[in-house]
Amino acid sequence: MIPPPSIKLIYDNQCGLYPILAIPASMVDSHFPYPLCASNCRRKQQWVPDLTPSLPRVPFIQGHRYTVRATEGPINQTTNHQLESMGEPERGNLKSVLDSNTSTLTMTYSTTPIDVLRDAERVFEVIKNQGIALIPGSIGYGLVASDPAALDRLFTTKRRKPHKKHAMIGSYALHQEIHVLPAREESMVRTLTVDLDVPVGVAAPFRADHPIIQKLGPELLSRCTHDGTLSMLVNGGPLQDELIRLCHAAGLPLLGSSANISGSGMKVRLEDIEPEIVEAADIVIDYGKRTFSVPRASSTIINFRDMKLVRYGACYDVIQDVLRKFYGVELPEDPGKDELFSGHIDVQQATVY
Repeated sequence: MIPPPSIKLIYDNQCGLYPILAIPASMVDSHFPYPLCASNCRRKQQWVPDLTPSLPRVPFIQGHRYTVRATEGPINQTTNHQLESMGEPERGNLKSVLDSNTSTLTMTYSTTPIDVLRDAERVFEVIKNQGIALIPGSIGYGLVASDPAALDRLFTTKRRKPHKKHAMIGSYALHQEIHVLPAREESMVRTLTVDLDVPVGVAAPFRADHPIIQKLGPELLSRCTHDGTLSMLVNGGPLQDELIRLCHAAGLPLLGSSANISGSGMKVRLEDIEPEIVEAADIVIDYGKRTFSVPRASSTIINFRDMKLVRYGACYDVIQDVLRKFYGVELPEDPGKDELFSGHIDVQQATVY
């Protein structure tokens, strides 16, 4: 196994060779790795999109998570400005490379059993070719698709009743683009999903003219919405965030449901999923037991337009406490799975993921 490098270098014709520093894991928030280049991209402490070489080459958007891959470039393109902008020990590490006789530096990311970027690309290939994917999320395993026929197959396999809604899989950035909320309610969503990294199903009014919504078409849109709101899972985990980024760039909506026979509860390990569910998927990704695993629940869903709870779910106690403490919002006490196994308060707005 190759150890992860302390410096990653990317070469661009406009910026020259610059490092992305101190990346301790494969996934980083888009606002973290500022480019350090001769044109002083940091002077306003924000990204300069036309000077941001990225892999793949799509704009960095705050709220998305990105996997950063290193590439190679001529070391002699490195500038004094880059060195001056670096802290220790990165500056010393880079200088030691520059003092060598190597003309080209190739950085390699570490090899681990889980490769989020590669897996997201594999899943995306299936999704864009009208397939179904079984993937891990932060709270359990889910079936996801984009094609209407694939979504119908998904429902049939799950034995899911027609009145049940599709859940849109999203990210904080996609939520910002599609949902329409007042500043206070938007602050609640950001506090939960960005600041505290909690998965939340966000139900809110939406922009009907957004390209992703337009792609759904009237029939599929009606199966994703209720009373003028659309429910979107925000913060589904690193793989889902990367997959959403790829789907967003391609203009594809991503919809899904929990990977289980309807009514049997969220599955947090692949081994616990019914065989017919696994067989229905065109690709299966196994990341082991999920992070926010709970004995029954999918995501907690809140209607942020009306400030009403739709479903008790994962991290509900955290969500309840945060909204009470910082926003004065009182949510009901969870009666427990014995009294309300599905967690749904309003069955007409049931959007189980």
